[in-house]
Amino acid sequence: MPFYKDATGRGIELPSAYQLANALLDSAFGKSIQAMEADLTGEVVTVVTDGWTDINGLAVVNYVVAAGMKTYFLESDYTDSQSHDTEFLVRDARRVISKYKFLNVGAIVTENTAANKAML
Repeated sequence: MPFYKDATGRGIELPSAYQLANALLDSAFGKSIQAMEADLTGEVVTVVTDGWTDINGLAVVNYVVAAGMKTYFLESDYTDSQSHDTEFLVRDARRVISKYKFLNVGAIVTENTAANKAML
């Protein structure tokens, strides 16, 4: 018998990989968004972006929102071969801000590259 079944008891049914990757993950994500919305209601927030390359050489842009001492991760956007030019960065920042309609965005903080400076 696998150790986890012995540790949890025979009467407990563990979720399948499919359940974890779909319904349960969607439910947990929804709850985290609801908690973030409740916590940030009435707050003016700053969206922080950071572009980098992961350990596999893939380009990614991270989005975080900050309000006072509160910080929340919003999402990572793998951009494939898309150039991180000003037009792309503006479009992607607008996409993220419009996705989280409950955010009252007062500022955006970016990296110190020419494309990032030009988007502001």
